[in-house]
Amino acid sequence: MSELVTLNRQPDVIITDLSSSNAATLELLLANKAIVDATHEQADRVCPVYNFGHPALQACVDRTYSPDQAGAVDHGIKVYEALMSFVGQPPERCDTFRVTLHAAKLGVKLDPDGIRDYGIAAVDDARSHVPRLIEVVSITSARFLGPLTHYAILGAAIARQFEIDTTDISSEYR
Repeated sequence: MSELVTLNRQPDVIITDLSSSNAATLELLLANKAIVDATHEQADRVCPVYNFGHPALQACVDRTYSPDQAGAVDHGIKVYEALMSFVGQPPERCDTFRVTLHAAKLGVKLDPDGIRDYGIAAVDDARSHVPRLIEVVSITSARFLGPLTHYAILGAAIARQFEIDTTDISSEYR
């Protein structure tokens, strides 16, 4: 017996969370690292928030955490970007100046303590507003990262926060 796996678009998933059916399907899809990598790469090509945000966030993380921890954060960012590509509405049209300005501000103004604070706030906010999304990141990352899974959650949360901070979502969200 076989089942058709489907996903439904959720344009506001960044603030309203995944449906239970999308969460279940994404747990299957995103458990495959090849799917995560390919989808993330495509998202980075077409979405300035991901194209500029991911490297800026990763540079901050690289100078704050150990290489293994930073690698786990990177995986979480990739899972988030892939997830948003499947069901969300990646902000293809956005103010590129605003995105690059925020990316530069993160890199210049935040010391390691500031980056940790940004991450803690992002994880807390994500756990409050999008718990299923965080659960999908956790479940799909645990297979690859084991005890470093919470760093993948951090990665997804900071990617989500960066997107909220740099797009028109921020005015709708707060």
